[in-house]
Amino acid sequence: MDKPVPQTTYVSSDKLMRIFVESVSQVDDDFYLVSIIDEPSKDDMYADGDELTNSEWRDLVKQFGLERAE
Repeated sequence: MDKPVPQTTYVSSDKLMRIFVESVSQVDDDFYLVSIIDEPSKDDMYADGDELTNSEWRDLVKQFGLERAE
C-alpha cells in the first residue's frame, strides 16, 4: 500500500478494526510519519492516538489487511 491518505478511515479485512489517519508528515523522500487513532475516538479531544513510521504503517496494513474504507 502506498502512503495513506490523511483524514481517511482504513478498515481491517475482518471489519473489526477501523483506523482513522489524522495526518501524514513527509520527513524526507523515503520517510514519513502517520498519525492514527481508532475511528470511534477520532472526535474525542482527550483520546490518545499513535504516530507510526512508514515501515510501522506498512506492517500494520499487512498484519490486519487494512484497506481504505468506501
